Amino acid sequence: MVKRQRGSAVYPQFKGIGAFPNKQKCAGYIPEHCLPICKKRKERIKFMRDLEKVCIQPKYNYCTGEERFTFIKLPKCLVEDEGFVELSMDAKLLYALFLDRVSLSIKNGWIDNQGRVFIYYSIKNICVDLNCGTQKACKLLDELEKVGALERKRQGLGRPNKLYLKKMF
Repeated sequence: MVKRQRGSAVYPQFKGIGAFPNKQKCAGYIPEHCLPICKKRKERIKFMRDLEKVCIQPKYNYCTGEERFTFIKLPKCLVEDEGFVELSMDAKLLYALFLDRVSLSIKNGWIDNQGRVFIYYSIKNICVDLNCGTQKACKLLDELEKVGALERKRQGLGRPNKLYLKKMF
């Protein structure tokens, strides 16, 4: 059921071409909730052209000023060194996340009696950050420990393990 008014299409799902639900622009891509069910190809093409006029086009990113992003540094040796070929990419990314957390631990003063910096990174946080299950998170920790990049100290009583990162480069 498509009505035409003055050369532009008006669809029953929303009021006019420029009015999306919740008054949100589509930021250069067309969300599914914006697309009506058009039976004819010509109607779909016209709708898409009208929609392109309304969409906000994405801007190029030059990382200047206040728009700078924070980055996670991945040591190059983890990628290039032949000793780490058997290490999965997820384990390498997890090591980079741990390295990022070390700077926060230094700031918080998390140093043990021997002068070593440790981090707390629960399995739950690993699962959230890497979008994986607990089994895979445990497997990645075991993988890093096997290579010698990580040392775990159990604390018990439901508290997270202390993780000590070892220098890989």
